[in-house]
Amino acid sequence: MSLLRDTAAALPELLLATTALALIVTARLWHRPGPAAAMAAAGVVAAAWALLAQPAGAPTLFDGMLVRTPWIALLQLGLLGVLLLITLMTLGTTALRDDLPEFFGLLLLSGAGLLLVTGAQSLIMVYVGLELVSLTSYLLTGFLRHEAISAEAGLKYFL
Repeated sequence: MSLLRDTAAALPELLLATTALALIVTARLWHRPGPAAAMAAAGVVAAAWALLAQPAGAPTLFDGMLVRTPWIALLQLGLLGVLLLITLMTLGTTALRDDLPEFFGLLLLSGAGLLLVTGAQSLIMVYVGLELVSLTSYLLTGFLRHEAISAEAGLKYFL
């Protein structure tokens, strides 16, 4: 029963990750950027709702690997607000027009890593969260494949 309770408490991270993976897998099905942005925004809002709907108490999850206190929840809500703001601001760009679903997927995966880092109480969870954030930031740095500056920045960041 403890695993089920812990999984339900980690629902914000799981919602962000599943929305990101769904966006990446179905990226070529989107013909316009609007539905992909709506799906990304819906994933962020659902994660924020799941974070707010959690009962107070039982702050440690997965045998002390994650912790969820009111201050951590407030920080995670702020991160989700920034993710939603970035999602809405990206709609006006023309450079990402064809690759917007992948961009949103990588952005949400980075957000899930940030949520893991903020709630981590174990060094393993800090490492997993930081690796998720760093790998997606490598990809996002060199995301504009048609521009030489983006490819150069991605290579320099990786090396």
